[in-house]
Amino acid sequence: MLERQTAGYRATRTILTICEEEAMDEKKKAIKEAFKDGDWVFGIGEHKGCSQVFTGSGGDFQPFDFLNDYEPSHFRFATEEEKAEAIQKLGKNPYGF
Repeated sequence: MLERQTAGYRATRTILTICEEEAMDEKKKAIKEAFKDGDWVFGIGEHKGCSQVFTGSGGDFQPFDFLNDYEPSHFRFATEEEKAEAIQKLGKNPYGF
């Protein structure tokens, strides 16, 4: 009986995991539609700051993967002033929140 309950729990967890992954894929798709490589974004949600958008060597879409935040409404396009300030603060490295 316990074995059957355990198998049922695993199946439920697998279904939940698949649903969570699908929801995350949709969020990642939305952020990639909103912002492209080379754009500058400013965080207006939990993460405040300015960064250039880029795809990392492992295919990670930054800064969103680093921040683990794929909600487009948490970001907006950075102003020229914000970009200049970020570049000055970060030196020649435009990647960093």
